[in-house]
Amino acid sequence: LIKSRTFAERIFEKSLYTNRYGKKLTLLAILTDGNYAPTVGLDTLIQQSMGAFQRMVSFANNESFSLLTVEASEPVFAKDLNKIVLEELQELNRYFRTQHVNEKISFIESRVASVEDDLIRSEKTLQSFREQNRQISSPSLQLEEERLTRGVEIQKGIFLTLKQQLELAKIEEVQKSSIVQVLDAPQVPLHPSNKRLVMNVL
Repeated sequence: LIKSRTFAERIFEKSLYTNRYGKKLTLLAILTDGNYAPTVGLDTLIQQSMGAFQRMVSFANNESFSLLTVEASEPVFAKDLNKIVLEELQELNRYFRTQHVNEKISFIESRVASVEDDLIRSEKTLQSFREQNRQISSPSLQLEEERLTRGVEIQKGIFLTLKQQLELAKIEEVQKSSIVQVLDAPQVPLHPSNKRLVMNVL
């Protein structure tokens, strides 16, 4: 998700303070022209900045949890960017989760309507059969009644299952919980992780 253009477009709009410019600028401006007016279009700026952003941000899996690391020349800027990336990850996860749940609800509702129509037709067919055959004595009529009754019971079972699934999906929609849970918030590092970079900057 972090490497996607969708994520980049959202995160590049965020404003952060840097000592380099002495004020808040959008992340896109920080990664490109800074205080100067851009000489190329927005799409080109985003494309140019995605590589730099992805080199700053890394995601490592460690068994049951993941570690998000942001490397930058300014420690406070790195912490603030890390926090924004986490917030955006949570927001996008909620968005995609909500979208998935809405699609599920829409599908189940259409199936409920279809199965309900089938159930009504099956019940009417069984009712009509019983009205026309009040004295069911022959084996063939008994088998036909059993077949029609079985069809009604099957439709009832499907209908009840779908209604239960619909209620569960609606509960899931209300919860709208994110699958990203932050264990430790971003912290300002006590010392640089890349001493060679620090020497170059100095």
